[in-house]
Amino acid sequence: GNNIISGAVIPSSNAIGIHFYPIWEAASVEEWLYNGGPYQLIVFHFLLGVASYMGREWELSYRLGMRPWIFVAFSAPVAAAAAVFLIYP
Repeated sequence: GNNIISGAVIPSSNAIGIHFYPIWEAASVEEWLYNGGPYQLIVFHFLLGVASYMGREWELSYRLGMRPWIFVAFSAPVAAAAAVFLIYP
């Protein structure tokens, strides 16, 4: 489960492995909560939001006739964040 006192979100269990674990795949909500479902939900939404933001940066630079260097520059920290949030736990 999640640590209420420290506000920490417990990452997915290593026994599960790295795969998509939606709430409807679990036998119960308690199982989903115990096995790190909220962590995966938060991380996937974060990465989707960052990827969408990068897409908007590219679109804005394209419409303004600029070179998309901001999009390229921000892709390295996104790769690092993906590694930390998905591979590291």
